Amino acid sequence: MSLDLTIVRIVAGPAFDRAAEERIVRDFKARLGEAVEVRVEQVAEIAAESSGKFRYVVSQVKALGSARGAADA
Repeated sequence: MSLDLTIVRIVAGPAFDRAAEERIVRDFKARLGEAVEVRVEQVAEIAAESSGKFRYVVSQVKALGSARGAADA
């Protein structure tokens, strides 16, 4: 994972089309910056956490401070 890539996973309904996907990409880029690659992936389901709740955002990027510290060592 990197800071230059955001993956948006969605369970698409029947009305989901190319225009909806393009709108998602455009809106994410407006918030994250044009340099960020935004990839939309359609999935059959989104797994719930052990609590039964769904997480809207899951970051798989390690903290920048720990990455810099490792590079300086």
